[in-house]
Amino acid sequence: MIAPALLAYFHLPLEGRHAADARAWLDEAWRVLGDELGFTEPVPGLGVGVDPHDGSGLLAARQRPGEEVWQASVRLEHDVHCLTVMMAPPRDQDCARTWTALEADLARLGPPSPGVIGETRILLALSNGERDLEATLRAAVPGGGTVGWSRRPERLAVPDGVVRVWETSPPADDRVVRRLVAVASADLERHLDRLVWTTGDGELTPLARHLMHAAKLRYQIRVFLRDRAVARGRGEAEAITPALRVMRRGVGIIVENLGRAVSGALLSNAGPVADDLALGTWFVTRLDDELAAGTPCCEQPEPARLTGPDVFISYIHDSEEHKKDVRAFADLLRDHGVNVHLDAYYPDVRRDWYEWMLNRVPNADYVVVVASPMCRIVGDAGGDPARNHGGRSEMGILRELLHSDRPRWTRRMLPVVLPGRSVDDIPLFLQPHTMDHYLIPSLTAAGVKPVLVVMNAAD
Repeated sequence: MIAPALLAYFHLPLEGRHAADARAWLDEAWRVLGDELGFTEPVPGLGVGVDPHDGSGLLAARQRPGEEVWQASVRLEHDVHCLTVMMAPPRDQDCARTWTALEADLARLGPPSPGVIGETRILLALSNGERDLEATLRAAVPGGGTVGWSRRPERLAVPDGVVRVWETSPPADDRVVRRLVAVASADLERHLDRLVWTTGDGELTPLARHLMHAAKLRYQIRVFLRDRAVARGRGEAEAITPALRVMRRGVGIIVENLGRAVSGALLSNAGPVADDLALGTWFVTRLDDELAAGTPCCEQPEPARLTGPDVFISYIHDSEEHKKDVRAFADLLRDHGVNVHLDAYYPDVRRDWYEWMLNRVPNADYVVVVASPMCRIVGDAGGDPARNHGGRSEMGILRELLHSDRPRWTRRMLPVVLPGRSVDDIPLFLQPHTMDHYLIPSLTAAGVKPVLVVMNAAD
């Protein structure tokens, strides 16, 4: 790889209780960029000076003198101040050492102020046709990134090619700081720039706009979790219902804008952009459920989202006993930090379960298929087609994904046999006897170890 660079976006609130702290941090960061990092000259052609002024849109831009590209800008986008910093040293430098040095330079701006909406760092590079680009990236990314990140690239279309984007930061939904990696072939350099950094006119690029809305979404999730916890602690959960209505309207607008930002370029559904879209759908549904229930999370709380692998549990409701066993199995996985998606965890309110499933299965790190007699029948398209409609839809999606990319989904679909069940209860499309399956000898911490070993072994 060549042309290593670091692009950073900081999103700060214009209003609210943290607005003054955010503005103070922005002023100090702008000073450090000029006085300590050498960003002192105006950027030609943008029509703004080197110091921010009142107004909206692009407020200031400055660059470091020389042939290398070191530029920074500040803009006001509705109610958000956006600081952009681009650092691109000589093209022939080693990516690993350069990215580490650039992140150290960026750290001189100091940690973002309290109440920051979000920070996104994008490690940029151009590919010269490496045979194993993902292995090259794993070796180059400072700190190595989170487990399994290199298997989940986003593919974004640009003229004459594709830009691939990975996320190496931990997957917590309320994270403040994100780190992405964006790579395109060397002949697509200008198209990469126009997607992630600059169109030459000072406007936000499609990916930059997406990242701004994604940061706003995660900020709203943090506010929701904070206020809900305070209200529950005081025994006043119903008191935040009016605020939830206001939040629901705002989040709806954010999610709509998020969907439009890069919709025309999105070619995959497995990377960070697709994760943002799925998160938006989940949060809107969550807010709707809270409002429909009337007493947010007091009677039937949804479990917190954990930072381990994202796992969807697919099963058929054979019997009440089987449902209880699946719930116990899911609880044991959560005890080990696995972020489990299970229908039984969600409040008993009206929901589009097909949409819920479709937003989670393609983006899950693993899909656990719990074997049972009815799972075998439905999974292999047998039985009465007028029954088990939800299970048939779910198994149909699993068969489609496995058919579309067998190597990838073979690793991610894990047939599990709970106590009292048989390997013969695994659907044939998952090859129960010619591929691996996972026997759970007991519904205990030790009993679920076989499947935990597989989930934690991903790289």
